[in-house]
Amino acid sequence: MCEALRELMKDEIQEEKDEAVKAAKDKTRLDSIKSLMKKMKLTAKQAMDALSISTSDQKRYSSML
Repeated sequence: MCEALRELMKDEIQEEKDEAVKAAKDKTRLDSIKSLMKKMKLTAKQAMDALSISTSDQKRYSSML
């Protein structure tokens, strides 16, 4: 029983870590997009193209801006 609980906790901790990493990556990318838009006077699409962000991710980031 204790081993099963340990495994469950380990999985939950890993999921939380993965979510935190994804959130940090999203924030960094959004900050980069906004910075390019402001300093280089680029549109959101131009900034994301400059950062080589995939088309599918561009849709997601556009909704976050």
